[in-house]
Amino acid sequence: RASRAYVRLEPLERALDDLLVRRALRLPRPRFASPATLLMWRRTSIHNALGQLAAYCDGDLYDRTRADALAATGDPGLAGARAWAAVITDA
Repeated sequence: RASRAYVRLEPLERALDDLLVRRALRLPRPRFASPATLLMWRRTSIHNALGQLAAYCDGDLYDRTRADALAATGDPGLAGARAWAAVITDA
């Protein structure tokens, strides 16, 4: 399961790569790590980049998209992911 999630998050990390490198937000990739550790590393990198972008994003778009997705799915995690996707796509 961790391996699949790690692979699924790769396109988002790749899209944020320039910011991660430019701002030195990414820790070195752990060597000889378990899939769960690699997944945590990738999630941390993405979280760091999104935290930097939050100041420049359309907060209203995030809030509207999150509320709509939460009403449609009832899943807060999925709603947040959809909201971030909308904000990143809009940027």
